[in-house]
Amino acid sequence: MENQGTTPAEQAARQLSYQLRQLIMTGEYGTGSWLKQIEIERRFGVNRFTVRSAFNELTVAGLLEHVPYRGHRVKAHTLQERIELSEARALIESVAAVQALQHIDEAGLQQLTELAEQFRQALEAGDRPTMVAHNFAFHRLFYSYCRNRYISRLVEDMRERGVTGAANGWRTDQLQRLSCQDHFEMVEALRARDGARLQTLIHLHLNRWREGLPAEAEPAQ
Repeated sequence: MENQGTTPAEQAARQLSYQLRQLIMTGEYGTGSWLKQIEIERRFGVNRFTVRSAFNELTVAGLLEHVPYRGHRVKAHTLQERIELSEARALIESVAAVQALQHIDEAGLQQLTELAEQFRQALEAGDRPTMVAHNFAFHRLFYSYCRNRYISRLVEDMRERGVTGAANGWRTDQLQRLSCQDHFEMVEALRARDGARLQTLIHLHLNRWREGLPAEAEPAQ
């Protein structure tokens, strides 16, 4: 995490924002969860100004939404927003994947395999929070091998904006198992240096959640 705040107050707000992002991304604060200012103050040992600054930053980033007279909660995307986010992510992550393919080494491939296996084990155990954590760890490591920092930032931004709907894509056991298999197949495509296969897998993976929707739920084209 970069810590470039020019004042201690800014640094504290950035640190809290980072910590809250991690809790949202790993599912501890799920879609629609209310983040109570007083609870955050006590949990992290910060003052109300730091909490408000962090909430504002996360609201601008699209992770939280402010409800007048009630407070802040983890943003729930509409169906159309999720579709548009998935389309944008597929474009950006396909480019990032080709970059990652060019730079990943055997150690990286081994780490990805281990994370894919840990996700599989959490799936078999029915441990959803651990599944979410390993899923994000897998993709974060994957795209850390994209050496273009501008593309990497776009990937991270899009992933954060889509995070509140990510786990909701695993509506059925079948979709969970397909996502799990996607991870292993991505590693094999990376190992084979098969860019076309890798891009196809990424598109499938990012749109798995739509396979769980009834036909009438899909918006008209």
